[in-house]
Amino acid sequence: TKKKGSYPNVIKAPSISDISSLPFPRFTSFSLTDYDYHDRLPIQFSRGCINRCAFCSERILVPQYVTRTPTQVIQELQYHFLKHGISIFVFYDSLINGNIPALETLCDIIITKQLNIHWEAQCCIRNDMSRELVSKMKRAGCFNLFIGLESASAAVLKRMNKGFTLTEARSFFQLLSAEGLHFEISLITNYPGETENEFQETLQFIRDNKSSIPKIAQVNPWVPYVGTTAAQRTHMVDFAQGIRKLERMRAFFEHENIPYTKSYIGNLLPG
Repeated sequence: TKKKGSYPNVIKAPSISDISSLPFPRFTSFSLTDYDYHDRLPIQFSRGCINRCAFCSERILVPQYVTRTPTQVIQELQYHFLKHGISIFVFYDSLINGNIPALETLCDIIITKQLNIHWEAQCCIRNDMSRELVSKMKRAGCFNLFIGLESASAAVLKRMNKGFTLTEARSFFQLLSAEGLHFEISLITNYPGETENEFQETLQFIRDNKSSIPKIAQVNPWVPYVGTTAAQRTHMVDFAQGIRKLERMRAFFEHENIPYTKSYIGNLLPG
């Protein structure tokens, strides 16, 4: 049980190596129209994550990264389209592009079968995704990607263990923009050890690249999750400063006319 105002603990779940052996949900025991977003359904292509970000609990929750077969995912998509008339799907994977060959196969099948579906997903920054694959993702119905940039300070990215450089992030954003694939980024303020100069570097990167970054999806002060390596540095953090940086970033977006999701500014803060 989580006390009000406290941060959550991390509970490790048993790992399943073959998630393709699991049946997918049919949603037949209740009416989808009882829900606000009844025109779309969640779906999962993979579990776990290939990255080891120092602040993230995903590798603790799901230690092994595994992918369903593209064929099984196609069967699920077709089932919900025919049974429920659903054509919009939200992939709840930590990242849709953890297994690039599998993702490309999935897109190829959707395009070949001419499935009239639309989907969005989380995605990590990778320098080995081709323009052809990005084009296929859009043609296969991808209309939005959520990408965790988190910081635009090279030093902070290194402490976060994000696994990409600012040059790679910039190139990745430009690639998506060139192919007309909409995406949104998330940011973390006040990461342990973040200096004022490092905070300003993030603002400057956003300012310099706002023409190729369609929207800011989410901004939160750093939250310490039990069991993560970053949580060991909690003593270094002034959490009140994190709130102040959050508000400064919000004011920056307004001043620079940068689109952002207002309800996802500080949404991970304890209530």
